[in-house]
Amino acid sequence: MPDKYYLPNLVLFCLICFQSIAQKRSLSCQIGAGIIHGETSGEGLISDDVGLQTAWRYSQSIYQERSYLDIKFAYFQGNLDRSDIGDSSFSYFAGSSALSSFGFGIRSYTKSNRSSPTLNPFFGINTGLDLLSTKANLMVNLPQHLRYKSKTHFLAYFEWQAGLAFHNHLKWSVELFLTVHTNFNDDLDGLIARSNKQVDLIASLGFGIKRNFR
Repeated sequence: MPDKYYLPNLVLFCLICFQSIAQKRSLSCQIGAGIIHGETSGEGLISDDVGLQTAWRYSQSIYQERSYLDIKFAYFQGNLDRSDIGDSSFSYFAGSSALSSFGFGIRSYTKSNRSSPTLNPFFGINTGLDLLSTKANLMVNLPQHLRYKSKTHFLAYFEWQAGLAFHNHLKWSVELFLTVHTNFNDDLDGLIARSNKQVDLIASLGFGIKRNFR
């Protein structure tokens, strides 16, 4: 559980930074599809637990319109399922995971956003708080090495994002991106290993539209 002063300090830091910098600002809307990788993935390297994500990002230029300070609100809803079939046993789990996120971060482009129409790679990192809620719709003979945790709670998160932006106009941009989101624990899919715990994560692909303001 994050420290009780984590969120107030996070909000205060963002407000101070945004008030002290009077440069270019932007607002982005993003949508994407993601997979949850955790115990519900089974033994596969690629999970079939798929969900949809939407996000709003407010950004403030902090260096030559190449580096930005971001405030981000996001929501992710995903379906969960796991099945194990043995010679004389069968287990099945089905449920859902919902994640509401608020955080801040830094994002950098390889070129200035004032450049002529061009493709512009970028990379960003974010940190903040998740409100995680998992729900089990059906559980049959859950394996001994797993337990289910049904709880709505706050978790600190860390997120990486890389992508490609196309600036075709001074006011509008289109972005394609890959995002990896994790809490560095075993809670995202609701199933927790009793031993040999792994770090659950969400990997998302999506696109966004950004409106630039001066």
